[in-house]
Amino acid sequence: MALDRLVYWRNCRPTADAVQLLLEDFFNGAATITLRNDRWFCALPGTTQNPFRRAVPDLAKPQACYREQRYIEVILDQDSIDIITRDQDPFVDGLAKRLQELFAQGWSGVCDSG
Repeated sequence: MALDRLVYWRNCRPTADAVQLLLEDFFNGAATITLRNDRWFCALPGTTQNPFRRAVPDLAKPQACYREQRYIEVILDQDSIDIITRDQDPFVDGLAKRLQELFAQGWSGVCDSG
């Protein structure tokens, strides 16, 4: 299942170059950032994993609930930016949430999580 974290612009929006720079500086080498067509893919090392799998197995989702590859998609639109995770673990979801907050802070945007 995908989780969309949107930031809607009030007055100004970042340029594509500004999005690229923010992603590069946020991940600081921890992700491989690739622009494909209309979106950036931020690929993270490792595979998705439930943090409860060993400590609290009863709370762990089955591994089949997660995608193997860790990544975040970022789509810049005229009125918003969409930061998407698809079947990712809490680590990747936390990074995506922080990216949403930074884009909102940098361009006076309003956050909305779908």
